[in-house]
Amino acid sequence: MSDERNDINGEIYMLTSDECPSCIETKKVLEKEISEGKIKELKIETEEAAKIIDALGIREIPAFILKDGKKVCKLDDSFKIVECKELEE
Repeated sequence: MSDERNDINGEIYMLTSDECPSCIETKKVLEKEISEGKIKELKIETEEAAKIIDALGIREIPAFILKDGKKVCKLDDSFKIVECKELEE
């Protein structure tokens, strides 16, 4: 992992949908973290989520990302950074 990725400080988001059974189950498991604001939900139906999904090539939900300004990073199941991209306007 590059030093650039180690310097990212942002917020963790779970890309989710109300229609996704796996998302509902994952939200139950992470209920405490979500209620404490450690993980935020971002519905895939939003324009912001669509840009992130496109930039990172996300194909499944739930998916976790780290967002720091215009920089977004895809996280694996253990919340380690897999890939980062800069979002365009």
